[in-house]
This record gives sequence, structure tokens and C-alpha cells, in this order.
Amino acid sequence: FIGTQNMLSKLAALPELRADPATCHHALEIATFAPRSIRNLTLVGANGKPVCSSTGRFDVPDYAKLPLWNGLPARKAMAVSSLIHSGAVNADVLPVTLPLHDASGHFAGALSASLDLQRVSQTNPYGRLPPYALMLIVNAQGKVVASNREVPPGLAPEIARVGRDHAQHTFKTRAGDRWRWTAEHIGGTEKVIAFAMTEPLPFSVTRVYLLGNVLLPILMVILASIAMWLGTQRYVIRWTT
Repeated sequence: FIGTQNMLSKLAALPELRADPATCHHALEIATFAPRSIRNLTLVGANGKPVCSSTGRFDVPDYAKLPLWNGLPARKAMAVSSLIHSGAVNADVLPVTLPLHDASGHFAGALSASLDLQRVSQTNPYGRLPPYALMLIVNAQGKVVASNREVPPGLAPEIARVGRDHAQHTFKTRAGDRWRWTAEHIGGTEKVIAFAMTEPLPFSVTRVYLLGNVLLPILMVILASIAMWLGTQRYVIRWTT
């Protein structure tokens, strides 16, 4: 997600975003041409009202009414908030928002990228997660910020408790299901992004070996790559030049 912040910073520096709304829309539209996981990019004014977007429509009419806006003017780093329902694309999206400040340091608004978590988990170039895999973002309090499928009860608090050690863990639900998971800290925030998948039955020795010793380590690399991919600035430079 540090790469996401770099991406938004590059876009915020474009002079087109400070021009008329039509020019701003065109610049943001070009930036979202390639990455299917970014459903909308929105420039938001200091009052919380959207100014322009890549789709020509707005996720919400007033960002100031969203929890993500609380404390945003005082932030310097990007904020990853909870899922919202986007009126622009008629779907739930994950807002990744960068606060903007003018030359004097005063809050000047924000640039927000609306991510489709389902598409993020199935995006190249780093690889595709298995369709049954669980990917989720958890805050420091153990609450699920976003996920691509239903999260087993109790898993999110466990991830928040021990999810910064870069190790593999096994979580057993009350129903007896076993989940193997690993997590990666999202830089500049108190959140972590985690990947989990159910373990096979104990008698499936070959599948257990494949999951624990072959497949999951590979997917740990994919997970870390996805976190960095979510906005690596070289892609933005490619899209906007």
C-alpha cells in the first residue's frame, strides 16, 4: 500500500487535476485504463465534495460524511478505510485515500482510489489467488475492514494479534475447520492484509504437504506482491505518459 500512496501522489501532482473538471476527468480516466482492480478515482475538495472522477460519476455525494474523512486533514499518509457502496459502479469498494495539502500546508482535499477487492485478488502480473482463497484486511482492533469472501468467526482478531511476524499460522474454528494463513503489514497504517485457505482433512497427507510446504509459501510471495502492486508508481507513469 506504500506503492498505492506513491501512485496517488504522482497523480495529485498532475496539473490536469487542477484544471477544469472535464480535463481532470480525462486525466483520471487514462490512469485507470489498465488496472481493472481500480473501479474509480476521485478528486475530492477540502469540503468533502467530489470534484471529478475517472468514471464521470461519484462513489458518494459527500466524503465528509464518511468515517474515513475524520482526521484526514491532519494526516500526511494514505488512509485505508472500510468498504463503502459506490454509487458510481454500484458495488462495494475499498477506498484508499490520500490527503492533499497546498504549498502552505493547508488541507486541500483528497485523492481517493476505489478498489475492487475481488479483482485485486485475481490480478496479474504477480499471479492469481485460488478462487477459494480468502483475502482480508484487518485493523489493529481485530475488525475486518474488507474481504473477498465471508471471514470465519475469530480469525480476524487472531490475525490482528499475531499477524506481523511473517510466519504461517493455523486457526481452528469452533466448527472444527482449520485455516492456514499468513499476513503482511500495510505500511503507513495500523492494518494488515492477510491470505488464508482451508486445510485439507488430516488423512489427506499429500494435500496437507502440498498446502503447507509448497502452495502456501508461494502464495505468501503473491500476497506481498499484491500489497505492493496496488499502486506501484511505475504503472501509473506508464498509464499517464
